[in-house]
Amino acid sequence: MSAAGLEVLLYCILLGIGLGILFAALEAARLVLGLGKIVTGLLDVLFCAAAACASFILALAIYQGRIRFFQFGGEVLGFLLVQWTLTYALKRLLPRLLRSLSRCGEKIRIYAAAIWKKQQRRRRKNPKMLLKKRILSDSAEKKKKRLE
Repeated sequence: MSAAGLEVLLYCILLGIGLGILFAALEAARLVLGLGKIVTGLLDVLFCAAAACASFILALAIYQGRIRFFQFGGEVLGFLLVQWTLTYALKRLLPRLLRSLSRCGEKIRIYAAAIWKKQQRRRRKNPKMLLKKRILSDSAEKKKKRLE
């Protein structure tokens, strides 16, 4: 195989990797959002249309629209590389990651609520804080009266 052939094969593998990443992103969206069968089917049809357009454009750029077997094989190889690595890891790790993020969010919410309650107790107990509020509100009312 010549250097030009290897370059074309590399382009095809890169296109397959890009399509694999797009498919993995759509699959992650399905898992996270819990999309129904109809929306999943529509996303699959859109992905197939995008893959066909990308393959056709690559074929136009390389061999005036003719698809060679090694072009198709390179795209499939790139796609499968992503499917066997990234998508597999995504399916296994995404539920764990979502649970961890949910737990972290719950801990942050509890911590923020505790800080809020502590601040509220301080404001009730601290008469200086109340005095400052009264002074500020009184001065604001006086400014409004002056403007009127």
